[in-house]
Amino acid sequence: MKKLLTLFLALLLVLQPFAVLAEDEDDIPADPDAVLEPIYLARMYRETRIRKVQDMDSRDWLGKVPEDAMVEVYEYGEEWCLCGYNGDVGWLPTERLYEMWVVSDVPLPGFLPMYGLAIMTEEAFVTVDGYEGNTLHEGDAVVIASEDGMVTMNRDTAQLPAGSFRYEPFVPWQEAQPGDALYGFTTWYQVDEKDSLIVGRVENIEIGVERVTGTVIMPGEEFSFNDLCAPYTYENGYKKAPNISRDGVGVSGGVCQVSTTMFQAVQGLNVELVEWYVHSYAGVKYARRNHDCAVATWKDFRFMSYYDFPIEVTLLAQDGVLTCVFRRGGE
Repeated sequence: MKKLLTLFLALLLVLQPFAVLAEDEDDIPADPDAVLEPIYLARMYRETRIRKVQDMDSRDWLGKVPEDAMVEVYEYGEEWCLCGYNGDVGWLPTERLYEMWVVSDVPLPGFLPMYGLAIMTEEAFVTVDGYEGNTLHEGDAVVIASEDGMVTMNRDTAQLPAGSFRYEPFVPWQEAQPGDALYGFTTWYQVDEKDSLIVGRVENIEIGVERVTGTVIMPGEEFSFNDLCAPYTYENGYKKAPNISRDGVGVSGGVCQVSTTMFQAVQGLNVELVEWYVHSYAGVKYARRNHDCAVATWKDFRFMSYYDFPIEVTLLAQDGVLTCVFRRGGE
């Protein structure tokens, strides 16, 4: 009897880890027979094993996903995503995924909906930790994420002073009349007349703004950023400025902030994204990770309108405050 009891206790010790694993919600294995529909397509940052459970130390894995491979994302979580690659369905760490393409009605992770425009009625200074901030002037237009004036600034949020602006809400496209604002976004940048590279970056932003603003996109028509702004050369008017590159400086640095601001505005529109690239896995400081949009001679930003009326692009470079607004055009 004593031997049987000893054997029973030993068996419990062997089985205990498996019982705990089954009860841990973070270690629920993926169902290989489930019918899954992707919500995103995502690029792999580095070679990673796709696992049956949500545990980086687990040896229970299906296969390897190569660096730069595209995977289907079926479930998105802060730490783990249920993904599919080359016939395998399992878990990949969220931190290894980037450049996500939306293939469903679910917005990009980190998407914060915008409510409308704040038209400044008095001067106000806005800043967040780690950023010098910007002064808004009377008449400036800023896209806000709440009626009381919350704004996105870099990867953070800030608050406009109460009573410093007039609120103009975005209009649902089904109710919009010509001239009504449908959606938009604002990003921020530094202005420093003493730094020649920063001056060049500001001029590049202003060139992009001038070349894109006023563009009308007809129903079913495709917009191409490069058709309006490329090539990104001295001959095309661009200046040397800080950019996202190995050297950190290049011709046309700053124009990608124009495309990025437009891209974030496009996320709230009824359009189809045709071509889009992020700068890198880390992204850029003026946009949330995976919400930037790089353009170059070989990289375009393209989308197609699904509205049954024209939409018009308005871009405003306002002393370090870059705002993009899409309005319903005339018939």
